This record gives sequence, structure tokens and C-alpha cells, in this order.
Amino acid sequence: MLNSKSTMKYAANFGRNERNVELDGEAYFEVAKNKNIPFYVHTETNKVKVVGTSFNVCAYSGSHEFGTTLWKVSSISIRPTAAR
Repeated sequence: MLNSKSTMKYAANFGRNERNVELDGEAYFEVAKNKNIPFYVHTETNKVKVVGTSFNVCAYSGSHEFGTTLWKVSSISIRPTAAR
């Protein structure tokens, strides 16, 4: 679910070999568990990796602020985005 003034991009073949989305803004995700194909949320400042859980990410471009909230106990990894 996307919040107002938020955008999300993903490939047409999403889920076949990879599960990657690009987020600018805020969104809530409910991700099906799949250890073979992790789910990634790419933002301006960070990359979030999960294998299955419910969580929220808030990362509006230009704000240099990042927040995430994990709703279900699971594994989550957050790494800085590589310099562009």
C-alpha cells in the first residue's frame, strides 16, 4: 500500500527470478516467504532485504531520512545504497 506522494517501480517480470522494487516515499509491504528469491526495496539511501514478513518503509527522495517498521518477527537486512 502506497502513501500519498509516493511512487514505486518494478520490472514487468517481477517475481520470476527476482523481487526488486524502487520506492520513493512511504509504503507498507506484506511479503510472501521465499528464501530462494529475497524481496528488496531500493530507496535513495538504503536497500532493505527480507525473505517474508510485513513491514513499512518511509524514504522520500531529497529528505535524506529513512525509517522502517517491522510488523511481524522475521529477518530483515538494511544496507546503505551504493554511491551513485
